[in-house]
Amino acid sequence: MPLASPSPYLTRHTRPGRPARRLVCFPHAGGAASFYRPWAPYTDPATELLAVQYPGRENRFREPLIPTMDPLTSAVAEELLALPPLPTVFFGHSMGAAVAYETLLRLDQAGAAAHITRLCVSGRSPDDFAGPAVRTDDDVVEAVRSLGAPTRRCSTTPTCGSCSCPRSATTTT
Repeated sequence: MPLASPSPYLTRHTRPGRPARRLVCFPHAGGAASFYRPWAPYTDPATELLAVQYPGRENRFREPLIPTMDPLTSAVAEELLALPPLPTVFFGHSMGAAVAYETLLRLDQAGAAAHITRLCVSGRSPDDFAGPAVRTDDDVVEAVRSLGAPTRRCSTTPTCGSCSCPRSATTTT
């Protein structure tokens, strides 16, 4: 049975009796709140798991998409402001990373970001980040070695590079 959600923008996947913390997940482009439903059994029982539901997705399919970041993140921030404050972690994947970050900025502008304890992102680097691109298996091994990893065995095993570093995943065109 689905849990009652606090708003159209927020889907609740867990409902602890007395939540000690909150995890708010922001899906990737084309993704929806249900992407995070399988996380519920792995969430600490005292953690409220919420996922953002973008307009145009799942139960909001008939709603128009929001084409720019500002109205989307302002709406999500407004819904989050209506919730009781709890220590909160934001997690965003890919486009969701940008939405989580921009939502955090809106909360900060409203003076309400103090209870956000972490911003965790995956699959997206900051827009102005121009880090080095890894291009070959040898580059990957060298990058891992530079982090202090014991890569001697891997780098001297002829088939290791092709097993752990498939060329298609490490070469850019």
